[in-house]
Amino acid sequence: MALRSLLKGKGEESLFPFFVFLISLLYGSLNLYFFSKLPEFRAPIPGSDTALYWFLGELGREKGVLLPDFKNYFFSPIYAYLFLLFSYFGNSVSLASLFSLACYVLSSLLLFSVSRLIFKDSLTAFLGALLFTFYKPVAFYALLPLKTMFFILLFLSFLYFLLRGSSFPSGVFAGSSILVEGMALPLVLVSFTYSFLKSRPSLGKLLAFLCGLSFILAPFSLRNLAVGGSLIPLSPVSGIHLYIGNNERATGIYRKVPGVRPNAFGHYFDAKEVAERESRRKLSDGEVNDFWKKKAISFIKENPKRFVFLYLDKLLLTFNRFEVPNNFNIYVVSELIPTLKYNLFDFSILFPLGLSGVILFLLREKRLNLLLLLLVVYPFVLSLFFITSRYRIVLVLFLLPHAAYLLRNLKELPRFPLKLALIFLSSFLAFKISNLTLPQLQKKAMERAYVKRVFFASRIGNIERKLQATDSQMERKRLLLREARLFYLAGM
Repeated sequence: MALRSLLKGKGEESLFPFFVFLISLLYGSLNLYFFSKLPEFRAPIPGSDTALYWFLGELGREKGVLLPDFKNYFFSPIYAYLFLLFSYFGNSVSLASLFSLACYVLSSLLLFSVSRLIFKDSLTAFLGALLFTFYKPVAFYALLPLKTMFFILLFLSFLYFLLRGSSFPSGVFAGSSILVEGMALPLVLVSFTYSFLKSRPSLGKLLAFLCGLSFILAPFSLRNLAVGGSLIPLSPVSGIHLYIGNNERATGIYRKVPGVRPNAFGHYFDAKEVAERESRRKLSDGEVNDFWKKKAISFIKENPKRFVFLYLDKLLLTFNRFEVPNNFNIYVVSELIPTLKYNLFDFSILFPLGLSGVILFLLREKRLNLLLLLLVVYPFVLSLFFITSRYRIVLVLFLLPHAAYLLRNLKELPRFPLKLALIFLSSFLAFKISNLTLPQLQKKAMERAYVKRVFFASRIGNIERKLQATDSQMERKRLLLREARLFYLAGM
């Protein structure tokens, strides 16, 4: 039923989803062909999330699906089990890239459907899906063995079913989104509140939503109870992330905390060790999270002026054209992929178009919509932490449909000179803001650091082939230890 409604249309408009599917598949596949020639397609880069999930997938094969070495999940369990599944069928890193491509194609269809539900216009939805397909950072993340595109697919699925009033599946996808990316929590809360106030759902629908939420969270809660004695489905690491973005050395982008490795293992194990050392006692995961939150809040209270300027800096970073690297560097990789290298559609173009579309929508419709509300909320939530391209990419889901709305209604603007002047002024200001030069954005230094990590990835590029070729558990463990040592030498 959901698939039929996704593809439903009238006349020529019914072909829009087919063209979205075809164009996104062709463009994404072409990009992936070039990406498959690079080391990043075959081997996990030291210190990256890909390396973490590659390791967890291999550990799952060695120790079992409960991953008994970890009392609680401090990573996305869904994505870890996907890597475990991939490891049985070949190179898990390469298969994760193929999976990202599939998520990209499906996400373009879902954005089409979500936009059509909000704007009630198939052409606007079609234009929005095309913009999504060709937006350079989206096309870049569609190639990567990261959970980014998977999260986008899950979150768009949540919005789609929420807007259709399908309570149980919206609950399932809400829980899945949160399990994959913790930053989804405020977006889910805002979306659910908006839907609740607008439609006033019955008690039965509320219960169905909660059942869907419980359906996806319960298995992971029960695993944590069995292994670690806690019912919490996911150990929070928001405290260390809040501290990274709010301390004496913070610049608005990621900066290593002394004594804490700059990766998921460091943010969990090292952060706990530092917290226990400073507290002089053993701490639970929740207490560790509170420890780092209190440190961040103490900094804010003691340095209110510094915090305000730092927060404003992060807002500027949120709307800057520069894609702050995290795991992968878009500027280094896209130089090696012709279809991305010559793609000029970046944030400095999207932001003026999207903002102008928002203003036009408000002037014409005189009402809010869900995507507009999320567009307002998300930058302020994100700026509480630190800015990276991977976190900022969520913002484009709310800008792209409004950019499409502007393009759809361009022809009427000359008849309204005041609207035209206001839109031109907002576009100009947005373009200037997105092109500001900010001192913390050291592009060359970031590129050099990334190239160094790719060198280590090239050194270990054959590890997956060797792992697949052996049935000996001792040999697999030896190779894993060798891999871990290389990660360590690379400064993981």
